[in-house]
Amino acid sequence: LEELLSEVPDSLKYETDGGRTVVGGGGILPDYIVLPDSLSDFVKTVLAKNLEQTFARGWLDRNDNGFRDQWEGKPETFIRDYEISDALFEDFIAFAEQEGLDVVTGPKPEVSDEEDPVFTRAEVQADKALIKTMLKGRFARRLYGRRYELPIYHTVDNVIREAMNRWDSAEKLAAD
Repeated sequence: LEELLSEVPDSLKYETDGGRTVVGGGGILPDYIVLPDSLSDFVKTVLAKNLEQTFARGWLDRNDNGFRDQWEGKPETFIRDYEISDALFEDFIAFAEQEGLDVVTGPKPEVSDEEDPVFTRAEVQADKALIKTMLKGRFARRLYGRRYELPIYHTVDNVIREAMNRWDSAEKLAAD
């Protein structure tokens, strides 16, 4: 922490009424340092090709009978209770393969084309929870609008999760 503060220009430092030095520019520094997760190459490719959005739109268009009726007018319940099934996740992977992503069962080939990247099944499975969250977020956006997408993404954002866990500490600091 001291090392971090020593590298910050004085113009960005501020001393609180309680005598703590904090860093300008937002966030929860310097009390807690939370490094953001980095995205895998698989997730970066999915996002770059907009596959999660395209899949969600197409799936909802094809499955409109019943799904929309089941969740209509219930955004909070959807956010709390709806889960992307493993079968739907597999449908997404099949869709991604149709859109040019190669997913192989064995080891990755030695030579890979950057325009047509190859991912192992293990790489895809490692991102399963994140992909399911991304799909759920896209479904929520299509069903209820943009503001319902972000609370779903926040469940996998480690900076937001850590900040939410720090409310008690923040209230204690504010009282001092």
